[in-house]
Amino acid sequence: MTARKERLRELAEASSACDRARIDASLFRALYGLPADMQLELARVTIARFLPIFLTHYPDVTWVVPLVEDPEAYYREHEQGMPLWPEMLLCADASFDFALCALLRAWSYVDKNELPRVTPACCTAVIWAIGARATNAWHADEPEVRAAFVRRDRGAFAGLTEDDNAAGRAVKQREWLLVVDWLEAHAADDYPELDEAGRAERDRWFEWWMDRECLL
Repeated sequence: MTARKERLRELAEASSACDRARIDASLFRALYGLPADMQLELARVTIARFLPIFLTHYPDVTWVVPLVEDPEAYYREHEQGMPLWPEMLLCADASFDFALCALLRAWSYVDKNELPRVTPACCTAVIWAIGARATNAWHADEPEVRAAFVRRDRGAFAGLTEDDNAAGRAVKQREWLLVVDWLEAHAADDYPELDEAGRAERDRWFEWWMDRECLL
């Protein structure tokens, strides 16, 4: 079994358990060293799965459609700029917003030929896009939590996440397994293994990302 195939196996196991720490590590190690365009497309298709939901919440915010459909063209015209969002995004939509920011940040790294930074940005985009799907399911299943968020009653949902809700957890598991399926379908495990220097560089960037709590 190749090292990348082992990472995908670990990602599938961690996804089934909703083990965020193992998901982060196995995703990063599976993606690092893959072609940038493959990493970017994985981030894009993961984000795209939330787009129809977002448009039911905000049907007039149509500028997100070309961004998701062709982020490279969007970046060439706007770089990392995005129009103002509605005054208050729902929690899941705020996660979608951050995923889009991460995707554009990844394109900026490609533009500047800072390819090692593409992996943390794409991982962040994938994580937040999946979080958006899971949070949306959680709030649909527990409308009182969504209502508390809308009225900004943080005490009503303090310490709770989508993993505390069966619907949110099930969606998160499904979305992560779809990531594994996508990588396997695109033969990610056929790409060359990293040499010793490459593994050391990957681990340094992983620690950099961890130090920022998987943010940018």
